Amino acid sequence: MRIAPLVLSAGIFSLGMAAFPLYASQVSELDNKIQTKQAEFDAYVNGLEQIRSSIKQDKDELERLIKLNDTLEDKRKSALLDMDKQYERLVADPSLDISASIEAYQYALQAQSLNKTKVKAQKTLLATNQDKLANSKMTQFSMLNEIENLKERYNFARVERIKREFSQGGKMEVSQSIACGEDVTFKQCAEQGNDLAKKTASQMLTNKLFQNVTEQALVAKHRDTAAAGIKIVSEKVLDSGFSGQGDYSVKMLVEMQGRLPQAQACRLLSLDYRYCGVNGETADMGDFEEVEFSSLKNEPGMYTLTVRSDQYNDEVYINGKSYGASRVDAMLPPGEYKITVKKPGFHPYNTSIKLSGARTVRAELSRLVVNLKPGQRFADRHSDGTASPAMVAIAGGRYKVGDLQGRGLGNEQAPNDVNIPTTFAIGQKEVTVAEFEKFVKETGYQTSAEKGRGCAVYDSGAPEYNADLSWRKPGFEQSKKSPVVCVTKDDAVAYSKWLSRNTGYQYRLPTESEWEVSARAGSRTDYWWGNNIGAGNANCGWCGSRWSNNSTSPTGSFKANKFGLHDTVGNVWEITEGSPAVVRGGSWNFAPSLARASSRLEISSSFASNYIGFRVVREQ
Repeated sequence: MRIAPLVLSAGIFSLGMAAFPLYASQVSELDNKIQTKQAEFDAYVNGLEQIRSSIKQDKDELERLIKLNDTLEDKRKSALLDMDKQYERLVADPSLDISASIEAYQYALQAQSLNKTKVKAQKTLLATNQDKLANSKMTQFSMLNEIENLKERYNFARVERIKREFSQGGKMEVSQSIACGEDVTFKQCAEQGNDLAKKTASQMLTNKLFQNVTEQALVAKHRDTAAAGIKIVSEKVLDSGFSGQGDYSVKMLVEMQGRLPQAQACRLLSLDYRYCGVNGETADMGDFEEVEFSSLKNEPGMYTLTVRSDQYNDEVYINGKSYGASRVDAMLPPGEYKITVKKPGFHPYNTSIKLSGARTVRAELSRLVVNLKPGQRFADRHSDGTASPAMVAIAGGRYKVGDLQGRGLGNEQAPNDVNIPTTFAIGQKEVTVAEFEKFVKETGYQTSAEKGRGCAVYDSGAPEYNADLSWRKPGFEQSKKSPVVCVTKDDAVAYSKWLSRNTGYQYRLPTESEWEVSARAGSRTDYWWGNNIGAGNANCGWCGSRWSNNSTSPTGSFKANKFGLHDTVGNVWEITEGSPAVVRGGSWNFAPSLARASSRLEISSSFASNYIGFRVVREQ
């Protein structure tokens, strides 16, 4: 079956949104209160620090006065001893003047008495400040408790807000065309087209909900482990029919409703499950049968059928009707139901149940085993039926890599043998702007360049960053078929992970060995066609193409190597797996000598430039 491009005219209208502004304002109001109280608390804590500082000074002063008292006591005793001796002399000589000794003793006695008074006063002051600190600590604790209470209310309000943000729904008009093979009946073709239209609408609403949620950055981190459920409320075929070529087209009005179960709200917000009224151990198991959510209360004669699976971005069918991706919570009357869970790259899960009460079905999908054959060319399918990047299978085995011609430019590895343990598939072309754009549209992803200092350009012999440049605008004209540039290794890894989730197969960046083996295509020369770059064979600096030194060229503009790979020489340096980050293959603005099969360039994993892109590898 060939799936034609999807044409959508969609309008999502809010449903049940009256309470949403209330919770949004509550979250904002509570956040402001927390900030205000926190500022007051911080100021109060600073005041406590002043009291603590005063207490320390009081203690130091008391310690000094106590030590001084010992000194003054010694002086008093010494003055008393001297005065006693003078009295003994006075007995023998009544004319002797001992007034100085008497005054010295009186002075020492007064000094000691005055110091004792100061010690007593200092002890009183210290006790007063210590009491003040104790009382202030109680006030501090009360203020802290108030802040924590506000935070509790704040988190509960966040849960309610995100539930309502995910409870939006509406009607979407979808136009879908597919071309079915000869082995498919008209009825089956129509059913497949209708199901695909509903699935696409469901996925678009899901993406819309994730993109519009208030705490988007946080929620995006947990999207893989917690998903919103989309319920198809109704669908109405507005127009459908077959063309003379067997193409089936349908225009359908799909009404949908989003729903986010309590535990999923906490998972998305990285909150303890208690904020969602769910036991933590139960939530971790993934079964919530014993928890009664207000939005899922059974109507008379209706029961909740919950379907979960161990895969992201799957599709759940109940009696042949699509309910979107799991987790699904369907309100159904008692009876027998056939449940099917599908995902590209996996065997469908099928089971039948008899529903007589709340029930949870956990589906475990097993991966389809596809043995790649060397030379095989294929393209996996995204979950929406569109093709992923075209791939070619490369046989495992021992290969020669490195500076096989002994050029000795210093940026290559020495000649050596590498062992590729198993067959793998590598992109026939570099990942294009169109392919990367699909990833960005579906996930809301922002590249490092867009969030940071921009993209580097090679100018005056060195890369210089330009904050205005990104993969959308790299500094030269590009088409949808051009290789995506201005991406970092992290961006390339993020794309590979998304591609893995979307197709059901494991995608990643190629290792250096995998890349060079694929680029050489069995050759031992500098370039797959020989040791001379020639003219018009590739897009590199001074290589004789109309793009050389100007810009990237659309992928596939030059002849493929013997393995069927395009642009392994020039166009863009390609990011490989490993640490440190290494790029291979040369680019449109680098010399031909740096586009040889053995050339390698180490970069920072956070480096983005308009001459670096990537291609992907798919494992068995």
